[in-house]
Amino acid sequence: MAILLIALSVVAVAAECTEAEAKAFEKWDHDWSKYNAEGNRAELEKIYADDFVGIGGLSLGTDSKKTIIDNAVKNAGSNPNRKSTSHNYLITCTPSTVTIVHRNTVVVTTDGKESTSWSRTAHVLEKRGGNWRVVSSFSNGVDGDRGAIFSITLDGDQASMNRDLDWLRKNVADDFVGIIGDGVAYDKPQMIAYLENLWKTDKSKVKTNLSDITIRVDGDMGIITGVRHSKGIDNDGKPVDSKARFSRTLVKRDGKWMRIAATDVGIKAE
Repeated sequence: MAILLIALSVVAVAAECTEAEAKAFEKWDHDWSKYNAEGNRAELEKIYADDFVGIGGLSLGTDSKKTIIDNAVKNAGSNPNRKSTSHNYLITCTPSTVTIVHRNTVVVTTDGKESTSWSRTAHVLEKRGGNWRVVSSFSNGVDGDRGAIFSITLDGDQASMNRDLDWLRKNVADDFVGIIGDGVAYDKPQMIAYLENLWKTDKSKVKTNLSDITIRVDGDMGIITGVRHSKGIDNDGKPVDSKARFSRTLVKRDGKWMRIAATDVGIKAE
């Protein structure tokens, strides 16, 4: 954990990347994940520095470049029921170093039943010989009910940004009820139908950040509240910059947290 905190401290002191640089490094990271899944030794050899050191989870050991690549080649395609996605990127740059921090969501399907886990990862890159090389990586799993509830909330925002109705169908309870600021209530079928129709022609590009988070867990019931800051452009290309206070109630069923209620109230600009 101490090493992970050191890695994250690099983010605080590094300069911000340009938007184009951040997008390029995010794509680079997604390509890296693809090469790992494929066991593409030739591409992975180009990515890792020869003196690479990696630490994952609570392990006290370290992984070398050779170990990482050999394991990727060995395990390529071994678990087709495992789906991993990376998102919520924070990327910072200097002329010779880059730090990439992101969340990971892993969904494993066993006998038709899905289980989800989450982690956070930090990569440190250095420019060597004109090429970017990964010199270290640190990863830590998200454990406990509070961590799961927060992760599901972030995944829900990511699903909305990606217009992912399938995520909502799987993670919102059938007896869900939501309430928006003007007092209108809606159920799951109404929410799905509304978003399905909206997203057919919606061209908005809005990113969200959460703050002022409070999470309470009582047995198989959990509540998360906070403030969502949405910024980007709407369907007409006009700027969007708004805040709303939200509440999500979740219930654990068959070991999985499901969203069962939601409330969103806009915050007036000062």
